[in-house]
Amino acid sequence: KGHNSPVFVGIYKDNTAAIKTGEMIGCITAYPLNIISKKTTIKSVYYVDNLCVKSDMRGKNIAPQMIATLYHHFRNNINTTKIALFKRENFSTNYIVPLVCYHSSLYHIETWFTRKYALHASAKVLDVSKQNINLLYSFIYSQTHLELLIFPELSNVESLIEAKQLFIKLLIVDEQISAVYVFRDANTLYNGVKTIECIGSINNQKNIAFFVNGFFYVLEELYSKHKFKILQMENQADNNIISKKISSKWS
Repeated sequence: KGHNSPVFVGIYKDNTAAIKTGEMIGCITAYPLNIISKKTTIKSVYYVDNLCVKSDMRGKNIAPQMIATLYHHFRNNINTTKIALFKRENFSTNYIVPLVCYHSSLYHIETWFTRKYALHASAKVLDVSKQNINLLYSFIYSQTHLELLIFPELSNVESLIEAKQLFIKLLIVDEQISAVYVFRDANTLYNGVKTIECIGSINNQKNIAFFVNGFFYVLEELYSKHKFKILQMENQADNNIISKKISSKWS
């Protein structure tokens, strides 16, 4: 919802006699993202996501067929961009140069909140919503130290927030935005346990303690309210600052 260019959903079906006619074997999606970069003139890409093949049908060249078909389709049917962006785990292919590489970690957080985290008297947390999302985008655009920004249309972010798929929090210190934390519902269960991803954060001041404490304050709120018990940290933007603190206390 809320994109300025078409979104694509690919469905792979197998109609052979051995399989129930029309049964869905795999799926794949692609949606547009905007890019701001100091080093490239690229303005937008299609992000390929949600690639999934039934476990008993893997190893049959289905995923490459879906990728090729989807890419051919949007390359030949829209004029927005010809570039596809992928996220790849355990990347080792040496003939493709990644745009960015980062570590990702999973943590069980059920034992993290034996004491309640408190904010300094000068600080407060503001939930990003449709009414104040302009504050978020103004803040992001002002971050000149970041080499590359990739983000959806503002209207798409609004719809994801309303659907409780994104949780974006602003840390306000002395009436100024001090930090932003971006969380996503992973829609993934590990042994029946709900997972939340921290997909990025930005620290806007020198006081690292404010930044890290704000993260734990926000995470505790999400843990209590939405019952997320596993955290996935993607070490993009300033998440590496938080991850160093986490790894010093928990494995």
